[in-house]
Amino acid sequence: MNKNIIFILTLLLTFLGMNAFAIDLIQIPVKGKVTLVDITSKECSTCEKMLPVIENVKKIYSGKIEVVLVDFWKYPAIVKKIGTNTSPTILIFDESGDEVFRKYGYISEEELMIHLKMVRID
Repeated sequence: MNKNIIFILTLLLTFLGMNAFAIDLIQIPVKGKVTLVDITSKECSTCEKMLPVIENVKKIYSGKIEVVLVDFWKYPAIVKKIGTNTSPTILIFDESGDEVFRKYGYISEEELMIHLKMVRID
């Protein structure tokens, strides 16, 4: 077989393997914890606008929730598993692992805090 074809196949299998491996590494939702998931992308201006909101919420609820950022383009298998084709997508899972909130697009810090408080993490 041509060395270039073998190289391309190796790259492809590595890429697919890493994405399958990432699903195992990134547990969504985090077992036994309220989990905030942000499906994001560096190429997305709305996602970039969301980053300070997510970071501030992460500080406020430090130790009370898990925050998972998933790059839309880097982990397409995880994005597919979650069932979205939009970034940003914000999800909240309760401690039981049930999805209790989903929002496509920008969400203000105030609105996000309201939904987190509904999960009773305070």
